[in-house]
Amino acid sequence: MHIPHNVIWERAAQPKQQFIAWLAIQHRLKTRDRLHNQWDISDKKCLLCDVCDENHSHLFFECFYSSRVWQDVRDWMGFGPEILKLNTLVRVCRRFRNRFQRTMVQACILAVIYQIWRVRNVAFWEKKVMNIPNIARCIKSDVKHRLLAIGGKKLRVYAMEFLSEKGAWIMV
Repeated sequence: MHIPHNVIWERAAQPKQQFIAWLAIQHRLKTRDRLHNQWDISDKKCLLCDVCDENHSHLFFECFYSSRVWQDVRDWMGFGPEILKLNTLVRVCRRFRNRFQRTMVQACILAVIYQIWRVRNVAFWEKKVMNIPNIARCIKSDVKHRLLAIGGKKLRVYAMEFLSEKGAWIMV
């Protein structure tokens, strides 16, 4: 499935989040299965759950850790059913008819992908796994601050209305 460029390159997301999501959709991030194939590393276990082999779909959606992060963000944003693959991003974003709401959801999705990848890298290099509530707070803070930074007065009003409806404006 082709992912429209406006899902990834949405201005509400930070450029680093856009880049990581773009690599993730193309399965180009250096997950342990890719490292195993390229450099013959022996351990392919997920750094976040240490149960299954780490690949893109496991890391971002099947892993217990990442599925809990998605659940927290879904509850916060109210964007419904479970996301099982990167390709379902398009369907989730299209559910929202209001452009601002769609932008918010896209920013959240990209922030989640980025934070999961960041936590995975910290686990790889520093042997520490951040707890899930802290990751959820980082995601909420990223989205909130990015929207406030790029938007004018009208966007701020929409942001406050949308987030307060979802119970999401109460953030760090």
